Order: sequence, then structure tokens, then C-alpha cells
Amino acid sequence: MRRSGCPPKATGSGRSSRFTPQQAAEKYLKAVLVRSQVEFPKTHDIAKLLDRVAAVDAGAAERLRGADALTPFGVEARYPSDAPEVLQA
Repeated sequence: MRRSGCPPKATGSGRSSRFTPQQAAEKYLKAVLVRSQVEFPKTHDIAKLLDRVAAVDAGAAERLRGADALTPFGVEARYPSDAPEVLQA
């Protein structure tokens, strides 16, 4: 049985399985901001969170900058659409 608020199980495309790394990055960045007493907007956008983290730890923000590529996977799992998946060539 799936609990309310839990992401869907991975499907053949594997898109849902990318939700967990996105969540880990998002929660980590938000924890850094809370610990540093930095306010942040209600968002799933990793880049926006990294911009806030840069204010307290520029080195960490720079090392984690690649994590912003995970943002679409957090949004996609929460708000699926009927739009076809676009694959990079």
C-alpha cells in the first residue's frame, strides 16, 4: 500500500526512480539553510536553493552546482503531465 505523499514506484522509463536523488539534494540544501538561519522560498528548484546556500557557503554551493540538473525529476514526480517525454539526442 502506498502512503499518501509518497512518490510513485519506478516505471519502465525510470523517471520516478530519479525522484529520490532530487529529494535528497533538496532536503540537504534546505537543512543547510535552516541550520544557517537563512530564509528560502517554498520551491523544489535546486538552483534557487543553491543560490541561497552560496550566501553562507560559496564553496559548498559551487561543488553542488551540478545537482540543479535534478530539479525536473522532483517536479515531474509530483506534477506529472500528459506531455510526451523529450529525450536528449
